[in-house]
Amino acid sequence: MFTGIVRGMGDVISRRERDRLITFEIDAHNFAGGFFHRSKIGASVSISGVCLSVAERKGTVLTFDVMEESLIKTTLDSLYPGDKINIEPSFKAGDDVGGHILSGHVIDSAEIIEIEIRGDVTVMTFKHDPALTAYIFEKGFIALDGCSLTIVDADDLTSTFKVHLIPETMRRTTFGLKKKGDSVNLEIDSRIQAIVETARRMKVAEDSALDDHYQGLN
Repeated sequence: MFTGIVRGMGDVISRRERDRLITFEIDAHNFAGGFFHRSKIGASVSISGVCLSVAERKGTVLTFDVMEESLIKTTLDSLYPGDKINIEPSFKAGDDVGGHILSGHVIDSAEIIEIEIRGDVTVMTFKHDPALTAYIFEKGFIALDGCSLTIVDADDLTSTFKVHLIPETMRRTTFGLKKKGDSVNLEIDSRIQAIVETARRMKVAEDSALDDHYQGLN
């Protein structure tokens, strides 16, 4: 589990492609020693919002294997040496939850379609799959590339939403490097997903019961 409070960025230093698998080496040298206490082999680490397991560690370099499903659902397939990624170690009991609880299970990606600078605040507009509309609404939580953010505005008709980014977020994360047309990994609030899916299933069950009732009257 994660909190969506990204501690900093890491550098992609190698990419090795195999059959339905890509192995990345990430240099996390910018992090303090406390991060590496949680980054033993097998530990979960959020890499731009995607929960991955440490396969190998050499000093500050961590190795991760990314399977086909993750490559399809996320933006990790577009990473190459020289790129930067957001990093967050897994949550442990006693940690402050500054953001919201995340699983690192990315549901889809969203495209940046507009970037506005409003004084010290950067406003980004994202385009998402219309199928996700029920989960995305104003003042709701969302995770983008592993960062816990609040949705400022959501437009169901255009399948877009906005977030406001403070200077610290722009400095500490890869959002400061993003440009129009780039895509980010998107994770919706699991609590909202559970509520929406439960309501949908109840509606289907009710509709089915009504159909059976009316058919019984004929």
